[in-house]
Amino acid sequence: MALLTLMTPILALWLGRWLNDESLSWPVVAGTVLILSGLLLYEFGERRENSLRVLPHN
Repeated sequence: MALLTLMTPILALWLGRWLNDESLSWPVVAGTVLILSGLLLYEFGERRENSLRVLPHN
């Protein structure tokens, strides 16, 4: 739920494009992709790290 607040500006950009026919430049699109990639790595990277953790043998 906390990541939803980070995605609000990105959603606003895309809704502005779709509803108001605003233009998006390539730097804005590239920044959007970088932000979404970072959010995905943050969200799913921790889960993958926990699943790869090996318990020590006794």
